[in-house]
Amino acid sequence: MKVIFLDIDDVLNSEQTAHAFHAEFGGNGFGGFFDSTLEEPTHRKVLWGQDLVDNLKFIVDNTGAAIVVSSTWRLSHSPQAIQQMLRLYGLEAEVIDRTLRMFGPRGEEIDQWLNAHPEVDAYVILDDSTDMLASQLGNFVQTDDYVGLTRVDAVKAVEILNRA
Repeated sequence: MKVIFLDIDDVLNSEQTAHAFHAEFGGNGFGGFFDSTLEEPTHRKVLWGQDLVDNLKFIVDNTGAAIVVSSTWRLSHSPQAIQQMLRLYGLEAEVIDRTLRMFGPRGEEIDQWLNAHPEVDAYVILDDSTDMLASQLGNFVQTDDYVGLTRVDAVKAVEILNRA
């Protein structure tokens, strides 16, 4: 099984999208501040860049990978809610789980998840943060917080997932 560990802020949204959405809608321009157990996701509530989600779709389409949410969005939105948000942007990906919050480096949370799922034979981490374990660096694609997930990042992720 192939897995994408997905951060959301600065991956599916960015400083660029935040500025654009702030000008259009006001607020902080990053979205996600709604109760997904009570409300349906809308483009006004889920302020992601369509091109950034399209780059994630490129990864999924070229690898068949499932998604595990490692973003702080996992604390307020279930995997099913994140899957609905992705569908809002045209991505029919399977969001299978989320990492547990351990109050340590994100790499440790990902490592714990991987240890509990030995069926994973390939994974990639999409994140703007650098708090990964040294053993994970070969599976890590660091995004730029200003632009988010680029096509170059997506191609690198596909290479990582398909090299196994």
